[in-house]
Amino acid sequence: MTRSGVIGVAALLVCGLLSARADTGSEADWRREFEQASRHHAEGEYAKAEKAADRALHQALAGQGRTQPHVASSLNLLALIRQAQGQPEEAIALLREALGVNERALGVHPNTLAVAMNLGESLEAAGHLQEAMGLYERGLRMADTLHARTPRDESVHGWRQRALTALVDVHTELGQAAQAQVYNRRLLDEAEPASDAVRVAALTRQAQALQVEGRQEEAMALHRQALALRESNDPNDPALVLHYHALALWHAQSRDDAAAQAWFEKALAVVRTDRQGASRLAQAHILTSLAQLDERRGRYTDARRGYEASLLAYTGLGETPDAWLGRAQVLHQLAGVDLAQRRPADAEQRYLQALQLLERALGPDDPRLLPVLDNLMAYYTNRGQARQAMDHGQRASELRRAQIKGAP
Repeated sequence: MTRSGVIGVAALLVCGLLSARADTGSEADWRREFEQASRHHAEGEYAKAEKAADRALHQALAGQGRTQPHVASSLNLLALIRQAQGQPEEAIALLREALGVNERALGVHPNTLAVAMNLGESLEAAGHLQEAMGLYERGLRMADTLHARTPRDESVHGWRQRALTALVDVHTELGQAAQAQVYNRRLLDEAEPASDAVRVAALTRQAQALQVEGRQEEAMALHRQALALRESNDPNDPALVLHYHALALWHAQSRDDAAAQAWFEKALAVVRTDRQGASRLAQAHILTSLAQLDERRGRYTDARRGYEASLLAYTGLGETPDAWLGRAQVLHQLAGVDLAQRRPADAEQRYLQALQLLERALGPDDPRLLPVLDNLMAYYTNRGQARQAMDHGQRASELRRAQIKGAP
């Protein structure tokens, strides 16, 4: 998860110290142990962190009710240590206890908000999405209340953004796109300016939602806003590819091939600097798209060169379903170029290779085989090879009947 519980440690340390009414000696002892535990936790020394956090908890409990916020802070830190040690259920139990302590001792308070958010994140990490959503909603209500009291408090505004982002994420995970967009819209409409990272993420989510709804021009305007923010922060950010690619596809669909090519080339320049597997796959996709533009404009030699480069990129990804599907697409496209350049024997072999790869990736009964089967039927019909045409045509008909039968 991107919403790290470490932020909660710092917030609780400061707020807890301000809220407690311990005597000076106990306060100093608790502070020393808590800071030592926090330092060990940050350094990944979890066994030492656990011992120091236990000592801090005992110091807080010794306050006989006067140091309840310190008790909650110590429990919260212990929970984060348990989480780091791979004990999520113990972490959740400790956070539940810490939240109860703070609700009784402090009510609506930054400490209570911090623990609620940490508990929500621990529940989300453990797969308890519905319960996590409830904690995030409570956190947002507290953040709204605190914001109304102290509207200029930047830390409270940060918690509001964190709660909204968490609600967007969990509703998305639950497949509740409409509700996710309600919270995402609020992130964009907040009166106070969000951080660049929060705003970029919200703009990107909103753009993608608009694309799904078919509102392409509005979506592209948001992609451009997100793009400007990303470019100003890091012109080599790999995430730029998402926006470049969306803009390129939109221009390609609008038949503005020159603009589409420019955006595809910008995306290609970024992915070529990153050698990770996902970037290599993106590079192969973009090379295919550029070749398709050349083919559409009748530049068959350039298109062939582009498809061959894309095929090489997919082959370099190894024997995986994504690589098979990519190679099948490129071979299918290359067969079209072969036919345009009067190389029918090459086209036939590419169609057959594409079909074999699709069957390997998807199985023999997937409707995504239909374009290749249809083209093979047309190819053999034009060549006067009736038996082969009938074989592929019959198989395509059976797939279509199965598709119709299985439709809701």
